[in-house]
Amino acid sequence: MSKLFSKKKISPRDFLNNVDPTNPNPVLECSNWYAFRLYWRYVIPFQWALFVGIICIFIGSGIDAYLISSIKTIVDNGTGILNSSVLLAFAYILIIFMSIRAVMQFVSQYLFAWAQEKLSVSLSEKVFAHISRMPQAFFDIHGNGRIISKIQYEVSTMLGAISNSLLTISRDGSTVISFLVVMFYTNWVLSSVIFLMIPVVYLVLKLVSASVKRITQGQMKSSEIQTKLLNEMIHGHAVVNLYNAQEFEHKRFYEQIEQIRKRSQKGVAITNLGHTIVQFVASLLLVLVIVLAAYATDLDLPPITPGDFIVIFSAMFGLLKPVRNLTNVYTGFVQSLTAGKSIMGLLSLDTEEDKGTLTAEQVDFSKDINYENISFAYPTRKDEPILEDFNLKIEAGKTYAFVGKSGGGKSTIVSLLSRTYDVDKGKITIDGHDIRDIKLEALRNNIGVVSQNVHLFDDTIYNNIVYCDVDKYTPEQVQRAAELAYVTNFTSEFPQGLQTRIGSSGSRLSGGQRQRIAIARALLRNKPILVLDEATSALDNESEYFIQQSLEELQKGRTVLTIAHRLSTIEKSDQICVILGGQIVEQGTHAELIQNPHGEYHKLYTRDFKEQAISNS
Repeated sequence: MSKLFSKKKISPRDFLNNVDPTNPNPVLECSNWYAFRLYWRYVIPFQWALFVGIICIFIGSGIDAYLISSIKTIVDNGTGILNSSVLLAFAYILIIFMSIRAVMQFVSQYLFAWAQEKLSVSLSEKVFAHISRMPQAFFDIHGNGRIISKIQYEVSTMLGAISNSLLTISRDGSTVISFLVVMFYTNWVLSSVIFLMIPVVYLVLKLVSASVKRITQGQMKSSEIQTKLLNEMIHGHAVVNLYNAQEFEHKRFYEQIEQIRKRSQKGVAITNLGHTIVQFVASLLLVLVIVLAAYATDLDLPPITPGDFIVIFSAMFGLLKPVRNLTNVYTGFVQSLTAGKSIMGLLSLDTEEDKGTLTAEQVDFSKDINYENISFAYPTRKDEPILEDFNLKIEAGKTYAFVGKSGGGKSTIVSLLSRTYDVDKGKITIDGHDIRDIKLEALRNNIGVVSQNVHLFDDTIYNNIVYCDVDKYTPEQVQRAAELAYVTNFTSEFPQGLQTRIGSSGSRLSGGQRQRIAIARALLRNKPILVLDEATSALDNESEYFIQQSLEELQKGRTVLTIAHRLSTIEKSDQICVILGGQIVEQGTHAELIQNPHGEYHKLYTRDFKEQAISNS
C-alpha cells in the first residue's frame, strides 16, 4: 500500500479499490521520503524559531568547547605552577560566557517548545479537518478507535519524538562537533582514537532501529484497540451493565494496556542495551588514550603536554553523554517516522471527491430526480452488489416510499442521492444534471434528512436544532420548528426549556424525544428535497400521530423519499416502491398495490398489520 503514496495524493476511490475488504486493519502509510516532504510543509511556518534555536544551541556548544580548550593555557603556562592572574582572568571569562550560555539555553528550549506546541495544534487541527472531510466509506473501513488514535496517540508520538530528536541532534551534535574540533586542534593523534567508535555506533543503531520500529507499530495497534474499547464501553455502558459485563470489559481493556506496557518496557530494554554497549566502548577508548599518552615517547608520537592530555581526556569524557543521547535520538526518530508515515499516509488521501461546478442557483432542486442504470456495492463488500441496473424516476413534488425486507437496498437508494456514497455505475440526476456535477455543498444544502439513527451533540436542544447554522435562524424560527415537531411538548417540563443540555448523543432524552429534535432540525431548514429514513421508528403511537401531521404539512410542495418500517405511515404516499434484491418488484399507490393478494406489498402490509395488532393488544 505504501507505494500508492510514494509520489502523489491518491483519491479515496483508488485507495478503497486497493483495500482487501477481509482485512480489518488495512495499511495506511506512505514512503519515508514522501512523509518527510509532507511533514516539512507543516514545519515551514515555524522554521524561523527552530533556526534561531539551533543557532543558540551552537553558540552554547562553542562556549563549552572554548572553556575546555582554555584548560591547556592554564596548565601549560611554562612555570609548573598555577598563575593567579591567569586564573582570575579565566574566572571573569567563565562568568561572562556561562551567563551567555544560560541565556542561549533558555532561548533555544523556549523556541523549540513553542514550535512544538504550535506544530501540535496545527497538525492536530489539520488531521481533524482532513478526517471530517473523508467519504463515508473511509469510516466504514477504519473503526472509531483507529481514527481517534491517529489524532490522540500518533500525532503526539510523532511530534514528541521529532521535537526531542531535533533538540538532541542540535544540542548534542553541536557539542560533538565543537569538542572534536578542540581535540584535533590540540593533538590529532590521540583524537583519532574516537573514530574507532563509528562502526560500533552504526551496528548498535542498525540492530536497535529494527526492533524499535516493530515495537512502535505494536504500540500504535494496541493504542487503537484500547481507544476503541474505551469508546465502545462508554457508548454501550447500558448494555455492559445489563449483562454484568464489567469484568469482561475490564479484562479486555487491561490486556491492551498491558501489551503497551510490555512493548514499552521491551523498547526501553533494547535502547538501554545499545547505550550500555556504546558507553562501554567509549570507556575502553578513554583507557586507550591513557595508554597512548603513557607510551607516546616509545611509540614515537608527537609530544603530549599535560595540558594536551587534560583537554583531550576531558573532551572525550564530555562526549560520552552526547554520543549516548545521539544513539538514543535514533530510537526516537524511528518511533516518529513510524507514527509519521501513518499520519502522513492519511493526509495523502484526497478528501471527499467534489468536482462539481454547478451552484444552487444553477440547479432547480424542485424538479424531477432520476436514477439511471445505477449499480452499487459497499466498499467493504465489493463482491456483493446492492443495486444493479436500478432505474427510477421520481416526479417533482411527490412522495415516494420505499418498503421491503432489510438489506434489500432501500437505505442505499436514498443515501446515494446525497452522495454519502458515489455510484459505481450509472448516474443520478436532478433537474437533468448529474449530481456529481453539482457542488457537494449546494447538493446537501438542498436535501433534508431525518434518519432512524439520530445523532445529537452534547449541547443544548436549541443548538442541536440550529446545528452549525446558529446565526442563520432567529429564535422565533427555531421555536416554531420545535412546536411543529412537538419538541416543546416535553421541553416545557424542563426548567431551561430549549436551552437544556442533553448529554452525549442525547443520552438524557428518550428515543422519541431525540427523534423529534431531528425532525425539528429538518423542519427548520425547509429544503426542497426531504429524506425520511425510518423517521418515526422510535416514536410511541401518540407522538407518531402528532408528528405525522407535521410531516404531512412539511411534505407539501416538496419531493420526499421515505423509508418506513410501519407501512401504515406511508399509505398516503404518491408512489410506493417495493424493493427486493436491489430492484423494484412492485410500484404504485397503496390502493393499487393492496389489491394484489399475491404481491410482495400485500404480504408486507398484512404482516405489519398483524404485528401492530399484537403490540397494541
